[in-house]
Amino acid sequence: MHQETILSWLNDAYAMEKDSEEVLEHRLSDVADEPEIKSKIEEHLNQTRGQAERLKQRIEALGGKISMIKSGFYNLMGFFKARSTGPFSDESVKNGIADYTTENMEIASYEALKAGAEEIGDKETVKVIEQNLKEEQDMANWLKSKMPMMVKNYLQTQM
Repeated sequence: MHQETILSWLNDAYAMEKDSEEVLEHRLSDVADEPEIKSKIEEHLNQTRGQAERLKQRIEALGGKISMIKSGFYNLMGFFKARSTGPFSDESVKNGIADYTTENMEIASYEALKAGAEEIGDKETVKVIEQNLKEEQDMANWLKSKMPMMVKNYLQTQM
């Protein structure tokens, strides 16, 4: 029973990463003339793809399958989230806020999944989650450190 719960949560995490992949792919066009940010987004997009693959492998190792319903739902959400800030003049600031929020939601999800895997003694899942968790924490910290610059740059364009 508990393993089914962990499998469900792994599927949630997989779908969450596929959602993030959709958003990050779209963000690349939003920051085409900001090389530092573009480079970081490309790096995190590659990490996100790796996170999804590790989760998929873990799901399959536990005898589960990728939930097409969850993946489809999250993919659709990612499509709309990626485009939701486009109509606004402060798109770069809104993207930064949205991305920072997403990273923290992913961190919280991974913390819960890690606690569940530890509780049932699933050390392999814990290893996968710890790797994904570190990458998400690094990206959240980077976004937090760049927020003042994003705001400053936007405000300077408004003068």
